[in-house]
Amino acid sequence: MKHAPNHPISSAMQKGLGIALAALCYADSGLISPAEAQTFGSTYTSTAPRDCRVSSAGNGVDDSTTRVCPGKAGLVVLVSEDDLRETVSVGRNRAAATREPAAEVWFGPFNSTTTTVEWRAVDGKPFAIIQR
Repeated sequence: MKHAPNHPISSAMQKGLGIALAALCYADSGLISPAEAQTFGSTYTSTAPRDCRVSSAGNGVDDSTTRVCPGKAGLVVLVSEDDLRETVSVGRNRAAATREPAAEVWFGPFNSTTTTVEWRAVDGKPFAIIQR
């Protein structure tokens, strides 16, 4: 099937092909540098009581505990447990981790976390944790 030169499909295709060719020529000229390779990775730390500093209210009525655990890149993981509900937060120190929004979000039902934290990093710099 032959299209007329001013047919909307053929002109759109020609325009798209022209843009693609211009981009290839521009990239080949060295004006667009190739993307720098980034290395994504995972490392793990523990929030088990034996690996953390643990403090407890322990007054019999309110048995809340807080664990401050070493993380990656100078960060700490704060695990707070109160009324059988845990929150997990990260910061440069305990005070900073306490001010993070995650430290103030409580789940309705009872919950707990595992003791392994996965740190996601780009070029060795953590940007997220995964806590199950």
